[in-house]
Amino acid sequence: MYVEEYRKLIEEKIEKIAAQHPTIAKLKAGESINAEDLIRLEESLEIELGTDEISLDDENMLKAFGVRVGSLVDFLKHILKIESLPSYETVVRKSFDAFILEHNYNADQSRFLRVVQSVFLTAEKAGTFRFV
Repeated sequence: MYVEEYRKLIEEKIEKIAAQHPTIAKLKAGESINAEDLIRLEESLEIELGTDEISLDDENMLKAFGVRVGSLVDFLKHILKIESLPSYETVVRKSFDAFILEHNYNADQSRFLRVVQSVFLTAEKAGTFRFV
């Protein structure tokens, strides 16, 4: 199946689920969800998206949508345009900022880490590699 066909199939299935599922309604309304909500949603998604035809997993999400997500809920928020996923650059910058703040590095060490950060960002833009 072509990537475009696969993406369209996933989006249609998710839109169908979103129109009916109470957990998705809570997400859209900005309400908090609990473990029970997630279990019911997971069961529904396994039925709808776990077929041999679709098989939505981390690898297929990356191939079809170009995103690597931390959780299925984040992916759903992205697909349903409830929240957008941060860009790769934002994730890398925030991760480096947090790491540098956690440690008591001197100026030279901090500059070195910023150079490493720029290597990550430059290589990702060039399509050389991706770390997430």
